[in-house]
Amino acid sequence: DAADGLEFAWIPFSDAETGVAALHVSVGSFPYAAGIVPRTSVATTANSYSVAAENIGTMPPGPVWVTLIAESGSGAQTVVTNQVGSADASAPDVRLASVVETISNTSLIDIDHTNTEAPLYAHWSGATDKESGIAHYVVQVGTSELPGRMFEAEVPAGQSFVQVWLADSLAAVPGHDGGVIADGSLLHVSVTAVNGAGISSNPFVSDGFQLDTLAPSTGTVLDGPYGREADCVCLSRSKRLEFWWRNFEIEHLDHYDVVVGTYPLGDDVVAAQELPPTASTFVVDNADILSGLGGKVIYASVRAHDKARNVGKWLSSSGVLVTCGLEDGPVADDIGGDPFLCVGNHRRLDAELHAPPSDA
Repeated sequence: DAADGLEFAWIPFSDAETGVAALHVSVGSFPYAAGIVPRTSVATTANSYSVAAENIGTMPPGPVWVTLIAESGSGAQTVVTNQVGSADASAPDVRLASVVETISNTSLIDIDHTNTEAPLYAHWSGATDKESGIAHYVVQVGTSELPGRMFEAEVPAGQSFVQVWLADSLAAVPGHDGGVIADGSLLHVSVTAVNGAGISSNPFVSDGFQLDTLAPSTGTVLDGPYGREADCVCLSRSKRLEFWWRNFEIEHLDHYDVVVGTYPLGDDVVAAQELPPTASTFVVDNADILSGLGGKVIYASVRAHDKARNVGKWLSSSGVLVTCGLEDGPVADDIGGDPFLCVGNHRRLDAELHAPPSDA
């Protein structure tokens, strides 16, 4: 950057016969040119030269060449010219630059929510500088008012991501200034590119993410087909177990986990299944799974995950009694009616059917 002036050095010239009588320095945009610093005489013993910014002429972007002309006492000349750098008076180009927040150093999927117990990564691309190249980046995480409040680091050129460690706190995140950033705050990652001339770009900023450390709320898990509740079910009639849930009021729900077992939170009937956020029912209709469940009480358990990677508590249904299994054949006459409306969990069944579990 011409605003910083110029400084360069060389190995001193010598002449054993007649000595060095004169030494001249010039600076230009190509070999032997003098358009930036005109030909100037310096001490014959000099080995360096500096030029203040106000004494530098027009410095077009591109190579900078220094030419030294040493003249002996006999009038013979030695000319040395060399490129010492590139002129750059402009900031890096970030018109096509972008930055996203992700959950790993390999993912480029932008996230909109995160908690403070998992690492956050910033990925960026698109900054260029034709004259002097990118020297390093400055990455900040914070609010719009305080961009570097939570995190600030210098990242070398050639690296396009950095891991942002958020403090492990369930309520708030301590900032660099000693304050706290409250749960629910909108945070941004900003990246500034700095070129070889030390000139910084305008920061390019992510679309932001919300800090969320609260676990998802729990709802209600029910036994029976959607919209109805059941105390018992006869598999030889229904050929399925059905469960549903409601009132999981989560602003940014990501998915549900569901298990089915012979005890609350149990997974001995169906191991953990991941369901999309739009799901509200779960059906077990695999004959191999249903076989042998007659006389048992079956429970479904559900928990919610939000997009900030917070996990809610497991919540179980009250349990549904399997009054007759697939192997029991026709439903006995004394059950009658809709099996989901049967009364109580201890009704005595026909001799061909399983008797329900005892009170014990």
